[in-house]
Amino acid sequence: MKTTHALLISILILASTTLSACTVQRALEPPEQKGFIPYKEGEGVVTASYPFSYTWIMPGLQAQRYSKIYVAPVNVSLVGDRDWRRSRGTTMIVRTAFEKRLADLASYYQTTLINALQVGADNRFLAIEQPQKGSLRLEIALTEVVFGDPVAYAGSFALPVPGSSFAFDTVASPMLSCEGRVIDNDTGQIVAVFADRKIPQIKPFDLNKFSTSSPLREVIDRWTDEIVRSFNREGDVKVARSSAFSLVPW
Repeated sequence: MKTTHALLISILILASTTLSACTVQRALEPPEQKGFIPYKEGEGVVTASYPFSYTWIMPGLQAQRYSKIYVAPVNVSLVGDRDWRRSRGTTMIVRTAFEKRLADLASYYQTTLINALQVGADNRFLAIEQPQKGSLRLEIALTEVVFGDPVAYAGSFALPVPGSSFAFDTVASPMLSCEGRVIDNDTGQIVAVFADRKIPQIKPFDLNKFSTSSPLREVIDRWTDEIVRSFNREGDVKVARSSAFSLVPW
């Protein structure tokens, strides 16, 4: 009996590790192209110096010319029925609930970016309330939004097998993808674009997963940090991607 129980635990630990790797691999895959940004492979500078799946910078861009940036409301028009179906669960039964949380998430993304670009002595760009002459405009679209199910996540802890909640977490992880473009407000020309996909950090125990929206807000917080650090990049320094793992439960 003890041998059977030990074997079951070993299988689950192995499965959870494998599922974790698969989930991380999924998050590292380039997001599906939705047309919000132009993909310029073979044209200009496609760089790996930034923490996103895809980044393009206009050749010869003189970033020092700009010091102010307008953060536009986050676009959610590219989020479709597939994401609603993947998000549907015990706390999100009707489509209107999905749309409400989606709108709240977009508002949170814009507000978080604006706040991050208003504080800090190291910021090269200051967020402004309206587009101005000689400034930039940051436009972002959420292109994939999958909310988690906190009731199902909590229920996984009732399983009398160690590691079951972690295994469930890696299978049912929420996920976000976005595309962004930076535009010269004077000319309307796109000077930079980026695209990325993320899941919440994988943790042995995640307090955020007991909420429907908190895991995706964590992703947005990480994106905000990466975007601000990208704007503040000096010289040829590579901007590191945030870790996919954490032992901190929040």
